[in-house]
Amino acid sequence: MNQFYTATKSIVIILSLCILSIFYSACNKSRDNDYNPAEVSHFGFDSFPKFKEYAFYIDNFGNQIYNKDSFPFQSDVDSLFPSITTLSTNDKITIDGEAWKDKGIRDWSTGGPFELVNHSEDGTYTKTYQVYVNIHQVDPDSMRSKEIAGQYPAYEGQQKLLQVGDYLHCFYINSQDKSLVHYQSGDAMQWSAAAAARGLEGEILVASLCAYQDSFYVINKSGAMFASSDFIQWNKASQAYKVIDLHGELRGRKHLSNNALIGIVEASDGTWHFARYEQSWTLGDVVPADFPISEYASVQSTTVTDVDFIVITTGLTRDSAYAQSTWSSMDGLYWARISNNESNDLLLRGACMFYYDSNLYLLGGANENGAYKELYISENHGINWKLAESRKQLKAITTPLTNAQIISDENYIYVFGGNEGSDKKIWQAWLNRMLFKQK
Repeated sequence: MNQFYTATKSIVIILSLCILSIFYSACNKSRDNDYNPAEVSHFGFDSFPKFKEYAFYIDNFGNQIYNKDSFPFQSDVDSLFPSITTLSTNDKITIDGEAWKDKGIRDWSTGGPFELVNHSEDGTYTKTYQVYVNIHQVDPDSMRSKEIAGQYPAYEGQQKLLQVGDYLHCFYINSQDKSLVHYQSGDAMQWSAAAAARGLEGEILVASLCAYQDSFYVINKSGAMFASSDFIQWNKASQAYKVIDLHGELRGRKHLSNNALIGIVEASDGTWHFARYEQSWTLGDVVPADFPISEYASVQSTTVTDVDFIVITTGLTRDSAYAQSTWSSMDGLYWARISNNESNDLLLRGACMFYYDSNLYLLGGANENGAYKELYISENHGINWKLAESRKQLKAITTPLTNAQIISDENYIYVFGGNEGSDKKIWQAWLNRMLFKQK
């Protein structure tokens, strides 16, 4: 009985091992048969220098091939042959039903989709992709502009626009009682009059209004400086010098200097000096006779090493002559003349300047020959200026602009007012490529 049981048990074990062996063999065979890839591993136009740097993304789950970065506007793609690499080696590929051959020229100008089918090496499997050749449909370097809804306050003379947190603040001087008028907006569309300012004295120079630390500063024509934390209550700041102008705040360099308010003051001997204010004024170089004092264009920005600087150009000098140079400073004490404005077209007052797309732009302004709406560009931070080409002009602005204010960000440019306040308009402008999104 025990012998029969032992023999039966042995037969069962042997049969089990045979079954497992057959199953294992079948699994291996199945895996061997399944592993016949038909995927494409590379697609591009490598033989064409103009396009070889554009990578094509291969989506094996979505079965698509496309270039995330579109080819340049008006690219000629009607006679190109693609470079294709696959995981199979038989090169049995069709594009829109036609056999693909190395250096087979095709017209890709429709953009697609083009159907690309690749066969596995043994011909058992196929992989089908939809190929898209993306080309910019608009000129990426053209500037577009439009007037946007909303009505800007009808200011008088010069204005000053400050962005503080989520709010915009527009200031100008009432021509009747010489008071500081203040409007504010949270969306640039609806503007409301703020409470009247208190504590200011004399004829306020609204162009000097600026922020420093957690306060705001402005000067009057007599050289007194006033400070406020809310634009309503102003207090005269004690200082040893007559203040001629304020340029704004420069952040200090890490471990080297503190934040400071930058301006121009008059020393006791009557000379004008560049200066910086922390708790008191520190004097720098004597102000050159041809430095802009009023109605100039200025902008603040940051270098690639995160150092603040200010650029000033155009405007009028101390003697009311047109300033002929562009100036820049990183500390407010010493200013470098970075260029002479070679063109008489840049002898202007009331122009406005802004940074956008790593370039400096100058818009509008006026002189004895009239007012202008043209846009100038400097591609080297103010060293050289030239009239921006037609495709970059702000065509929505159809009348000359003086004393407009501009705020720009990574994508958009916003132009507020102009023509000494007679234009209660707001314009928006942008370069096409700033809004292109990767697919």
